[in-house]
Amino acid sequence: MSRIGRMPVKIPGGVKVEIEGTRVSVKGPKGELEKTFPDMLTIQMQEGSVVVARPGDAPSVRALHGMTRAMISFARKCFTCSGANTICASGLS
Repeated sequence: MSRIGRMPVKIPGGVKVEIEGTRVSVKGPKGELEKTFPDMLTIQMQEGSVVVARPGDAPSVRALHGMTRAMISFARKCFTCSGANTICASGLS
């Protein structure tokens, strides 16, 4: 399993994450963002964290696994950060 991909993304207070299949919506005090990820991945909420899972070990699936987790983590940080990081809101578009 990808070392990055297997780590859960903890969701802090003030940030709301909605998951419908592979569509993830992140809303926080600094804005909101929605992104649909590849269907081959499974994205779930578990105990206040987002967990991304993959079906196999093909190189392309492993790459998507880590990248998807990193993008969700990035969005979560962007909408809770202060001033200097406001440009990061365009990171998932």
